[in-house]
Amino acid sequence: MNISGAQIVDLRKKLKLTQQEFADQINYSRSYLSDIEIGKVKPSRRFLEAVSERYGISLDSLAENSYEDWINYLVTCTEEDFFIFIFGFNTAELCKGEIELMLYLANMDHVSVDASEIKSYSGLLSAIMEKEYNKDNGPVQKQYGLFAQESEHFFIFLKNFSKSKIPKKEQKLKQLINDSCHQTIIVLDKPSFLEKYSDELYSYARVTHA
Repeated sequence: MNISGAQIVDLRKKLKLTQQEFADQINYSRSYLSDIEIGKVKPSRRFLEAVSERYGISLDSLAENSYEDWINYLVTCTEEDFFIFIFGFNTAELCKGEIELMLYLANMDHVSVDASEIKSYSGLLSAIMEKEYNKDNGPVQKQYGLFAQESEHFFIFLKNFSKSKIPKKEQKLKQLINDSCHQTIIVLDKPSFLEKYSDELYSYARVTHA
């Protein structure tokens, strides 16, 4: 996996950490981190795994694929790729991610739901199934048979899911992923949400940085 020192520098700066703080958090020396950042040595697999575990970031998202590459991947996404987690470290990154994601989804079948005020799983399903969505580049229509086996593949975009009032939200998100047929769930949130519920969700997710 080709991950450069410059990408580690970029991640550390996004986390707003000094070299010493970053190194301490992943139990490595500052000198080793410095050597990686200036390109003197390549980051070891163990180092990258420590970064991934500490910050809830997949190794794929640390690689050279850009955010645009990941969004372009959605165009050929299949029902096997059922959960994509896009993270941003701050409001600006989350806004950027949402804007770019919606531009890419504009001519694709999708629903978009702000989950911040939703209080129950049934409320989430209602919000999804009653939401207007763009169908085949034509007029906006309503979709009520969301989980029907005959439904064509499309995307369910959830933002602010970590702010929802849904009890046991990580279990309900997992249930939504398992119950959805021919849909891909896309969650845009801060990485701490996936890190907090990594046991429930991480193995399901394709993860990328906005």
